[in-house]
Amino acid sequence: YMKEIQNLTHNYFKPHNEKQYTHTRPCYNKPSGVAFAPGSTPAYLNDHRSFFVYLLLSILTLGVYNFFYVYEMARSANIACAGDGEHTTGLLSFILLNLITCGFYNFYWQYALANRLSSNGPRYGYPIQENGTTILLWLLFGSWICGIGLLIAIYLQIKNMNIICAGYNQAVANHYQQQ
Repeated sequence: YMKEIQNLTHNYFKPHNEKQYTHTRPCYNKPSGVAFAPGSTPAYLNDHRSFFVYLLLSILTLGVYNFFYVYEMARSANIACAGDGEHTTGLLSFILLNLITCGFYNFYWQYALANRLSSNGPRYGYPIQENGTTILLWLLFGSWICGIGLLIAIYLQIKNMNIICAGYNQAVANHYQQQ
């Protein structure tokens, strides 16, 4: 079921220009500290996530899409931020720990993900201002404004993940260009 959703959203988020990350694309932000395993073939990550698509699919699926969102965010973070000494827990751990902690683990997961994205931004040449504290404040205090804070926190997470994935994709393009 998750594979079908992934294929469906991957086709929707396909870049408008298939040659977006060609080998001849100039690198304005030279990624530093990005290394790939010898002999590996790194793949591009989705950097065209949309908050509005997230919101629409969450409403249409009555919140089930949020599980796919967690899966994709954790997967992308673990690939793009590999080598930083951290690991973002996946969907199964997220569900189990949320059940055990009565939903409080979600706040920690969002906080840890935002800190990880913020600390890896400079590695790709993109400083990210919103860290875990910003996201946590939007989640906690923003929920008092009819849940708008939750939406702003999700928007910031998607925006920052797109930035990290774009930097990672540029590093992949540079990797292929050097070969």
